[in-house]
Amino acid sequence: MAEMRTAPTRMALSQTKKKLQTAQRGHKLLKDKRDELMRRFLALLEDNRQRRGQLQAELEVYYRQMACARAQLGQ
Repeated sequence: MAEMRTAPTRMALSQTKKKLQTAQRGHKLLKDKRDELMRRFLALLEDNRQRRGQLQAELEVYYRQMACARAQLGQ
């Protein structure tokens, strides 16, 4: 961690405390933002997983139909 050199006065102490509060508030906001983005990302993953399953099921049906059509028509 970087070392800060400040004058040993009450004014410097109050300024440093304000900086610390601001940094802590910013850190909490970034954590909240990260958590919300992860929640949205996981929701998108679940939606993608469901759609992929639906698409796979539909493709299986169409491939079976295509195989039947080829068998009936021949090459």
